[in-house]
Amino acid sequence: MSPIKVKFYPHHAPMETRIVSSLEDIQKLVGGWVELVHFEQSDSTSILVNEEGRLQSLPRNIHHPAFVGDVVVAPSGWEHLPYSKGEVTH
Repeated sequence: MSPIKVKFYPHHAPMETRIVSSLEDIQKLVGGWVELVHFEQSDSTSILVNEEGRLQSLPRNIHHPAFVGDVVVAPSGWEHLPYSKGEVTH
């Protein structure tokens, strides 16, 4: 699968566009295991956060105040990314 563009919202800084090619890349952005917390049907985007963000007492995200830590907004298809860049998919 080709890399995809995601919107990365650091909890305390301006939004950045990032290119990701694996689930591992998204894990690095959110700082841990990925949890899907919202799926927007109107534009097929998913909001992804650190699964343990609340347990780790991460700070509230200034862009998405309902969530803590860094937030990734990914387009449809992110769920088909390989786990890591080295993983071979057929």
